[in-house]
Amino acid sequence: MLGEVDFSPDQDELSRTAVQRAALAEQVEESLLSIHGFWLLLGQAVLEREPAPRISTKVGRTEPRPCGSGQKFKRCCGAAAELH
Repeated sequence: MLGEVDFSPDQDELSRTAVQRAALAEQVEESLLSIHGFWLLLGQAVLEREPAPRISTKVGRTEPRPCGSGQKFKRCCGAAAELH
């Protein structure tokens, strides 16, 4: 709000005096610190997250597909037009 060019009438009332503007500036600093803390914790949680365990074993190119088609990988899922 402090950097906006066009104020709504409600916003104009909030920043009419120097004291009100100073109070808003203090709120911005506190808000930024809260937002930074939130993202810092979230980023740390993502880094600590373990990868999901593999449910099935890896299927080779010439082995039957687990999708049930009965075809080999290079004829079913490995075909460029049929990737799924």
